[in-house]
Parts: sequence; C-alpha cells; structure tokens
Amino acid sequence: MLLNIKTNDTAIYRITDKIGEQSLAISESENFRDPVQLEEGEILYIEADGSMLRTREAGWKEAKLGRIFKSSAISNESENKK
Repeated sequence: MLLNIKTNDTAIYRITDKIGEQSLAISESENFRDPVQLEEGEILYIEADGSMLRTREAGWKEAKLGRIFKSSAISNESENKK
C-alpha cells in the first residue's frame, strides 16, 4: 500500500513462507553452526532491531530481526567507484 504495489495476502504469504523455509534450511546446516573465524584485527558486528506488526489473531506483535557479519563483508563504495 505504501509503495503503491498491487498484491494480495496469498502472494505475501507464499513469499514469506518460502523465505522462511530457506532460512530454516540454512540455520540447520552444519556450516551455520561452525564458530565464526576472525582474522587478526577483524571486527565482528552484531545488530538487532524490532518493529511492530499488526496480526489478525493477536493484535500488535513485535517482529525481531538480527544480523551478524564480519568487517571484511563491508563494501566501501568509494573504493568500488575506482
């Protein structure tokens, strides 16, 4: 609605369900459970956030999101333009 994109509840459900299945498969893989290896001087970033979503059954609920990444995964835009 905010982006003026026409869709319906069924399409949103199918997309989020598929992404959830893929996320579960990744989280259950052996590689996902291996400890993170950092190079000397490398930084591990951990970010968390939440937002409120209105659900049909339970009213407003908080959806939480987190991500973890190494400093080596950060792209420097000024270096990419050279």
